[in-house]
Amino acid sequence: MIKIIVNSDNEVDFEYPVWMSERQFERFVSFMKEMFPDITVENVQEPKTKREKHERGKEWTSAEIFELLISDDTTQIEKNLAAKGYKRNSTSIEMKKADIFPKFLKWIRKEGRIITKKNRPDSVNEWIRYENIKNVNKTK
Repeated sequence: MIKIIVNSDNEVDFEYPVWMSERQFERFVSFMKEMFPDITVENVQEPKTKREKHERGKEWTSAEIFELLISDDTTQIEKNLAAKGYKRNSTSIEMKKADIFPKFLKWIRKEGRIITKKNRPDSVNEWIRYENIKNVNKTK
């Protein structure tokens, strides 16, 4: 299965690179043109993209992971991170959530916890400490 991600700027990306033969690529383009008539295909060299401005490849801090796990709304997470000075786009947020959230849920089950809106911040911080992620947040 291939996961297609659409970010807040309506840019489309695949969760992972998709390699195609020339014939597969032609069929893919044909299909996309049937679905979306305004599509054009341009052969370009890899320019510095908008994504590279989003600290591509930079390790996630505990503050960023806290925001990922405290909210379910990717757009809100992106806004919260930006307000705190972090530059992550919705695609990178979705990909990191796909990596981190199952680990958090596994820990919740193992600990026998029930997560509520009220105790979620404390539980997230406990999990961050458990996973030994740097710069743990403090909550009141």
